[in-house]
Amino acid sequence: AVAGMFYPNGANELNNMLAQFFNLACNNLQNITIPVVPKILISPHAGYVYSGIVAAYGYCALYKHLRNSDSFVKLSSKINKLPHTFIILAPAHTVYLNGIAIDPHTKWELPFGPVSINKKLANKFIENLNLAQFNATAHQKEHAVEVQIPFLQFIFNMLINQGEKTDKYSSTINKRGNKMFNIVPVVIGELSKQQLLEFATFLSKIIKNESNVTIIVSSDLSHYLPYALAKEVDSNTINTVLQVINKGQEETVSSSDSDVTNDIFSISPEQACGAYGINTVIQVAKNLNYRAKALKYLNSGDTAGDLSAIVGYTSIIIGPKISRK
Repeated sequence: AVAGMFYPNGANELNNMLAQFFNLACNNLQNITIPVVPKILISPHAGYVYSGIVAAYGYCALYKHLRNSDSFVKLSSKINKLPHTFIILAPAHTVYLNGIAIDPHTKWELPFGPVSINKKLANKFIENLNLAQFNATAHQKEHAVEVQIPFLQFIFNMLINQGEKTDKYSSTINKRGNKMFNIVPVVIGELSKQQLLEFATFLSKIIKNESNVTIIVSSDLSHYLPYALAKEVDSNTINTVLQVINKGQEETVSSSDSDVTNDIFSISPEQACGAYGINTVIQVAKNLNYRAKALKYLNSGDTAGDLSAIVGYTSIIIGPKISRK
């Protein structure tokens, strides 16, 4: 729905843009320790010229994990039997919602080809959550889920085309990669405290029991603040996410607000448009004793130059701590 607006609608142009993002992000991550398995990503959803480079940091960490893990071998040998599933949580930009909306379709068509929806898992949302409904209208013009998918297509194409380890991050367009994963698109409206905790419990059970499921939270940070203020507000937002999840670990950033770790709504919609999704996965992380690592922060002033009305972007990975032997 938003190809040609938020990202190129030509497959070759899109492929070249993503290759540039991945080469810069992955090379910058070479000297950064990734302390967690990326089971949850917080990723921005602006137009790629604004936030694409920030999103590439999280997706590069995911790519490196998949490439170096046994899961890639399993996916390669049983390409149609063991697809990886990505539950993509996005805020409702175009409709008013109470609860969450699941897309009822079976696949989405994108410039890199079709991507299937995991109908079995989508049905579990409806069967197990009173707050969930099938709602095509909520997804019809929503960009925040869609802009994540070409990044996924790109990394799975890389896994197919260069399963061997390489320092060059590029992809030949190959629709076979689309069969290696599927999605559950979820648009989130307003959630009560009870609904959020119910949703978090449901998601916790899924990713604890299913090794091939990853959650992506699509969210930008502050909107339309002056540059200096935006950086201050966004820094506080990122620090709060890290503090609430890591609480006492070395990733924790100190805060004067001692009650922040006990607040279900740690992040407000003024801090991040995807606040409900972020607050949900914070609870998932607390349920599963996950840890968080912020990989990158930039804002639209950094990427596009206008310093008067900024939108902030971050890439954060969340998951079980990697044990160092």
